[in-house]
Amino acid sequence: NVVYVPLCTGDGHAGSNTGVNVPGTQAPQNQSFVGATNLGLMLSRIVPSFPNVTRVMLAGSSTGALGVLLNADRVSRDFCHAELSLLSDSFPIMDDAYLAACLQQRWRTLWGFDAALAA
Repeated sequence: NVVYVPLCTGDGHAGSNTGVNVPGTQAPQNQSFVGATNLGLMLSRIVPSFPNVTRVMLAGSSTGALGVLLNADRVSRDFCHAELSLLSDSFPIMDDAYLAACLQQRWRTLWGFDAALAA
């Protein structure tokens, strides 16, 4: 079985922030980055639909690949009885030398990652 979870808010399925204005851009105001909420709703439907599953593969590319990395712990907890494999294509986690710390902080703030990520 394959379950496709579409990326709707561009935050790697890990955002938890509403009423966001992206500074310094012409982007629409009052945006919502609620991928973590959306994924939670999807998981609440998906997990009970597959009660006997023994293996789960979480896969994504581009921003979906970021979602794989950011949500592996969450999916593992929800499918606690299953072996979890990850396939993260095209979104490497980079050192500060390659991905500026200020950009990482901007994502954390705008998208509300801190509220959605595992400790």
